[in-house]
Amino acid sequence: SLTERHARALLRLDTEEKQIYAARRIVDFSLSVKQTEELCDRILKEGIENFSREILDWCSSKVELDEREKYWIDYFINT
Repeated sequence: SLTERHARALLRLDTEEKQIYAARRIVDFSLSVKQTEELCDRILKEGIENFSREILDWCSSKVELDEREKYWIDYFINT
């Protein structure tokens, strides 16, 4: 869920489109505030048009999927 600190990070984004894009990722991937700040930094630096969706991993359960999503988000944020 979104907290006040998540919202502060979102307010740094310069368009409503970017804010909505990031907010959906926060909720979908249960991002921490730090991950949210890093996501917003990437959006500001690269633009949302440079984000893409692709299959990175196969999972056999919802729990495994949640764990792998967090892993890949951290991986791409830190590369």
